Amino acid sequence: MKSKFSLSMFLLLTCLVTTFLTGCDSNSDVKGIYSTNIKKLHLCYMMYMENNDFVGPKNEKEFKDYLKNDATAIFLLKRVEVTPEIIDDLFVSDRDGKPFVIRYGVTREADHAVIFEDTGVEGTRLIALTNPLEVQDEQEYQDYLTGKIKPEFAPGGGGMTNDESEAAQRSSESQPTEE
Repeated sequence: MKSKFSLSMFLLLTCLVTTFLTGCDSNSDVKGIYSTNIKKLHLCYMMYMENNDFVGPKNEKEFKDYLKNDATAIFLLKRVEVTPEIIDDLFVSDRDGKPFVIRYGVTREADHAVIFEDTGVEGTRLIALTNPLEVQDEQEYQDYLTGKIKPEFAPGGGGMTNDESEAAQRSSESQPTEE
């Protein structure tokens, strides 16, 4: 049986458990990391994928239903001050005030570009990756939006097929090491 637990979920849970065990001061650090809607919504999307065999939600309704009704999601999101009552607010950029453009149905474990500012501020739009990317070039924005620019795969080959993983392993084994 395939485990739904991966490195990114482990890191999130470690951060949340550490926060719980060390008290409120560390909790403010976690809240600071997820201080904007784009970061919070990216976290939500990655949590959804973790719990659904690395397949993103099909549409906004499915995504919101998960965030508002899944007990684990509700528990984890409380640590970053996200409650079911404010889920709808997360879908709007706190920079440009417009709803985010979201890529639904993304598959495979990787650092996917899934949350996009529609307009942005002063010619710069944010794209949510693990660390949001500022994009000014329209073509680069469209390439991320359409998936033409591929994501970096998760550590340990999480987004690779078995063949890709084996090929990468053979390649790294054949490279000389520096000593």
